[in-house]
Amino acid sequence: MSTQHPNDPKGAVGATKCPLHLLPPDALRETAWVHKLGAEKYGPFNWRTHHVNATTYVAAIMRHLMAWSEGEDLDPESGRSHLAHIAASANILMDAQKHGSLIDDRVKSETTGERQIPSDATPHDGSPSCPTDIENIVENNIGTGPALYFDWAKVTWWRLADEP
Repeated sequence: MSTQHPNDPKGAVGATKCPLHLLPPDALRETAWVHKLGAEKYGPFNWRTHHVNATTYVAAIMRHLMAWSEGEDLDPESGRSHLAHIAASANILMDAQKHGSLIDDRVKSETTGERQIPSDATPHDGSPSCPTDIENIVENNIGTGPALYFDWAKVTWWRLADEP
């Protein structure tokens, strides 16, 4: 990072502003193309005028992350980077939250407000019985409590002790 020149009259004030120069231009460009696709399909900034569910974007992020982690760089539908789709979805979550249009339907622990992996859960062995369709997992478990938990820190499926 460059140091501020002592004779720069605006340098001290500029140092207190949001450091947008630290955002990678290539990542911003690719994410902007994904936002353009969304704007063409649903309207620009549609999440500000319509309430949106957090889990809609969390599920999209998870689908794109799984596709990317399995070696697929580009989304087959859009031809754009899966990582840019993740960034665009995260942007929408942050912006909708800031503008009060986010429906926070995340599953949270009653005691801490944070999602917890039960202490009796064990890492899933990856057997064929493990569902791989994230949308199916989310849709089939709304209101019933999910059979599997996803630990983002470890990117591991955890199976509850009472599950086969």
